[in-house]
Amino acid sequence: MRGFLTISLGILLSIPGYANEPNDKQANKQNNKLNDRSNTETIVVTLARDEQPIADVSRAVSVLSDDTLALTNHRHIQQVFNQLPGVQFHRNSGQEYLAAIRSPVLTGAGACGEFLILENGIPLRPSGMCNVNELFEAHHQLAQSIEILRGPATSVYGSNGLHGVVNITTPQLVEGSGKTALTLGSNEYLKLQQLNQFGNWSTGLTLVNDGGFRDDSGYKQHMFTAQHHQSKQHYDVTTWLTLFNLDQETAGYLVGSDSYKDTNLIKTNANPEAYRKGSGFRLYQTYQWQNGLTLSPYLRHSKMEFMQHFLPGQAIEENDQTSVGVQSSYKITLNKDVSLNYGADTGFASINLLEYQNAATIGSAFLQATIPPGKHYDYQVNNINFAAFITAQWQVSTNTLVNAGVRAEYNHFDYDNLMLSGRTDDAGNECGFGGCRFSRPTDRSDEFVNLSPQIGITYSLSKSSQFYASYSHGFRAPQATELYRLQREQTVADLNPVELKGFDGGWRFNTPDLALGLSVYNYQKSDAIIRNTDYFNISGAKSEHNGLELTARYSLSERYSIEANSTFSSHTYSNNPGISDNNIVGLDIDTSPNEMANLFLKYQGDKLQWQLHGQYVSDYYTDVENQHAYPGHTLFHASARYQLNNQIELRTSLHNLLDERFAERADFSGFAGDRYFPGRPRSINFSVAYNY
Repeated sequence: MRGFLTISLGILLSIPGYANEPNDKQANKQNNKLNDRSNTETIVVTLARDEQPIADVSRAVSVLSDDTLALTNHRHIQQVFNQLPGVQFHRNSGQEYLAAIRSPVLTGAGACGEFLILENGIPLRPSGMCNVNELFEAHHQLAQSIEILRGPATSVYGSNGLHGVVNITTPQLVEGSGKTALTLGSNEYLKLQQLNQFGNWSTGLTLVNDGGFRDDSGYKQHMFTAQHHQSKQHYDVTTWLTLFNLDQETAGYLVGSDSYKDTNLIKTNANPEAYRKGSGFRLYQTYQWQNGLTLSPYLRHSKMEFMQHFLPGQAIEENDQTSVGVQSSYKITLNKDVSLNYGADTGFASINLLEYQNAATIGSAFLQATIPPGKHYDYQVNNINFAAFITAQWQVSTNTLVNAGVRAEYNHFDYDNLMLSGRTDDAGNECGFGGCRFSRPTDRSDEFVNLSPQIGITYSLSKSSQFYASYSHGFRAPQATELYRLQREQTVADLNPVELKGFDGGWRFNTPDLALGLSVYNYQKSDAIIRNTDYFNISGAKSEHNGLELTARYSLSERYSIEANSTFSSHTYSNNPGISDNNIVGLDIDTSPNEMANLFLKYQGDKLQWQLHGQYVSDYYTDVENQHAYPGHTLFHASARYQLNNQIELRTSLHNLLDERFAERADFSGFAGDRYFPGRPRSINFSVAYNY
């Protein structure tokens, strides 16, 4: 389907008038007003913890507006993220996912640390204690907007922002307003949402029930957010409370080549006993003084229990984390051209993890002997995190804006093993066939120090057009599960922080009728943490990441517009520190499609709004040696909104309009062979909302 890529951009780039240049008089007028801001200009907060026009940003950032989110009315966060260039989230079962932002779809114990997930600027999880499914803890169903920074986090953020940053902002409501929305859909899907604003308070509630299109794969999800805003004489303070709960039945992989194409097989579930439960809360505040000082204290707690249905023995894992901390920044203006933003972040966290198996392992004599029932791991890890940063912004000339920054961060982990150390069962008995699979280190401490610089430049050709370029350095500390949940003969994981550094740049052109964008990047990753063929967690893997991202929007008329984005990328292995017995240098990293594209046709009337959405993912390899592959897919979706009157709004959406057989995720296992999470067949949602 390479032709889809040509369609998605060729249509826009051949539109008459695309190459039209403003005359000299218009150009001079624009150059004299470079600092003017149009009413429709996009404002972002993710990069600097402060509002700034996207025209001043020297990085690639995308914004999902409330209009886009409302029109999509997503069941799963993947449905909105995958509308963006350079982003490819794989949907697993229920609310589970695996993420990719300018990267392969990453797996493993520390994969979640490659991405920093924020809600109103506060990370969902502590440094070194992420969870691969942590987005279900964010109230994204009621988001006002979602910003995604593609590439390493800036200096104002630290660990866990290697390939990208996601910031979800909660809605701002008109005083005295309210909204009730009910969505019904295929497979017993029901979503009830309630928003209210009264005085200084805003509240939002989301209740979801999904029966799942596969056997025993339904879930219930409950989200609540309360926000309080108060203005004092010299400062403003905003308080947020988010509560979340997930009760999910989980469907496992389909096994067998092309099994995702079988219309009967895709509804089956070989793991009806699998489940995932999670709950918790976040309480945080932001104090903003008129002198430029901002303080954000927070308290977070979450817990999760799930069955590891994807591993022999199907052990149960229970984990929880409690963390407190404060973010601070102070913005000062030295003169009309130079401003500084500096601050410090402090966090204290505690995580507990218990893994146990209730019954004997089913399988070969080797598996039965080496994976015994009982406790496998039981430990607590305390974390202390300190960081300081400073960034500077210099308006070199009317056209040129330079920004630079550096962050220093310290992470200390204190590990306490709460059961027997070593490679035995929980009673101290040695396993046959050379020993138990699980290895528990003795009590220890680990600490990591990182220095992370950045520099960027934005050059404005006019108010509507900017070039930008930047050098960025991202890092993440090893995750607790990589350091202390070991296997086989490994007794100590001597790991280093993972680093990603490189250049990205591009060009933006934005007017009410036409918007174009081009982004390129080249990143080098070093000291990546992998599990080698001996099942040891080690540092030292290297990879290279290159990409070209194109975006376009054109207003065909007052009512109609088209939008498109395409991604061309290459993610390859630069060395082989024991990932495979074969030579893999230069091969594609598994689960990294080289091409992706989205094409939208939109209509905006007085009462009716609709869009058709075409979505393309190219083929990709599913194993390290590039011997097995998934052929890719092309999907079409449709959605519409109709404003019946001032109070009532109707919405509908069709996912997988042509009922295509596809895989949400494909991979290859040396034990099971080709495995898939099958794509959802054609499904429909219908909702009605009452505003008051």
